Amino acid sequence: MLYTVCCIKTLINAAYSILNTAYQMNNDTPRFTARNEPFVCLNCGKQVSKAKSGYRNHCSFCLTSLHVDVFPGDRLENCHGIMDAVGLNQKHGEWIITHRCRTCGKEQNNKTTKDDSKETLLILAKNIAKSN
Repeated sequence: MLYTVCCIKTLINAAYSILNTAYQMNNDTPRFTARNEPFVCLNCGKQVSKAKSGYRNHCSFCLTSLHVDVFPGDRLENCHGIMDAVGLNQKHGEWIITHRCRTCGKEQNNKTTKDDSKETLLILAKNIAKSN
């Protein structure tokens, strides 16, 4: 019985997410909502301050993010899984972190911020180099 309830809840959440995405695509709602809020990281537990410039969408200490947006800043995603930093690339002179959700596996790219931990970025780059 509990298994059935969990499966139904998962299906309902997936359907809700699809409907939210379809609603946004069909109703000319913003594809980007600027958010720059302080938060406590669910991965490392540290207090993360607002970005000094731009927007923050990941922890500046451990680089993890949360899977909460369908489109940046909308907070309409139902997954809410922790997203690990799994990739690092450079595009147009900016460093981009690829995050992968632990819960659903979705990947998304996020720009680094000036106050991101250089040590953690270096560790990420070394880990990527080792795996290649």
